[in-house]
Amino acid sequence: MQGIVRRADGKLMLALPEAFMERHGLIEGAVFKVEPKAGGLMLSVPGAHLPRPRYTLAELLRQIPEGEPLSIDSEWEQAPPQGRERL
Repeated sequence: MQGIVRRADGKLMLALPEAFMERHGLIEGAVFKVEPKAGGLMLSVPGAHLPRPRYTLAELLRQIPEGEPLSIDSEWEQAPPQGRERL
């Protein structure tokens, strides 16, 4: 696997192949640590620093098994307005 060092916005950036990024769970904005190691560099990605994924409503709804009813909180559905809701 080969990466490329590029200059962008006055900084040097390390470009990695998409397949490598996917295999190791790296996404744009991920923070990684670089350390010198015996004639090379060691990159490590602490999982806690990965940005949280963002989902659209359509993506979330696709995760519901087909034919499964949506659970509805009947107590909440029957509750009277508590603020300035429009009915």
